[in-house]
Amino acid sequence: MSPVPAAELGGKLDWVNADPQRLSMHRGRAVLLVFWNMSSIYCHNALFEAGRLQRKYPDGLSVLGIHLPKFSSEQDRRFLLEAASRLAIQIPVANDIEWTAWQHYGVQSWPSFVLIDGAGHVAGSFAGDDCLDALEDAVGLAMATSTTTAKPKSLQAKPQPKPPGPLLNPSGLVLQGDQLYVSDAGVNRIFECTTAGVIRRVFGNGLPLFLDGPADEAAFYPGIGGHLRDDHGAVRRCA
Repeated sequence: MSPVPAAELGGKLDWVNADPQRLSMHRGRAVLLVFWNMSSIYCHNALFEAGRLQRKYPDGLSVLGIHLPKFSSEQDRRFLLEAASRLAIQIPVANDIEWTAWQHYGVQSWPSFVLIDGAGHVAGSFAGDDCLDALEDAVGLAMATSTTTAKPKSLQAKPQPKPPGPLLNPSGLVLQGDQLYVSDAGVNRIFECTTAGVIRRVFGNGLPLFLDGPADEAAFYPGIGGHLRDDHGAVRRCA
């Protein structure tokens, strides 16, 4: 069977946190398209895994998020930007308001992944949150088709304005006696506070990793539902 060329990303996609993306801009690199919806916890986990693969293969893999709005409110780019910030998404994300990319790639459900090799051909499609091992194996094989280590400047997600105050995207909460521990997915730190909201101590150096060490050297990756995830996907409670 001859290779199937990947459909180009059309101009109807609304890229909310990065410059408009075209597959031609990433030629020579493998590309992973992540089809997701902001209201699905399974999609949140899929985005985390996709981000981990982007960090694992920074020189040969481009990860792009394609959001499919389920409700009319989700067509509003402001809501998608807020969700991208809350979930600490660091890949370009587009709102596929008319579901054009979904149709071009024959996607049937979310989360779904479409892997494109460095020559611009579809290398595989994966659906659900139980395909991650197979996806990672396929991405590893696709790395052999990458012919360039030049990372397109447009692949960088644009930083969003941070709200005033120490917290950006609180993602977990633990109460122990009169001490409150708050994990923040936006700054990758844990705050020890009084129940009145006074910050006593801050843990974490801000890097999205999981490393033991003193309060200012340890690293955390707050995940969904108040969990901490390391770069291998292991889940740890923020307690």
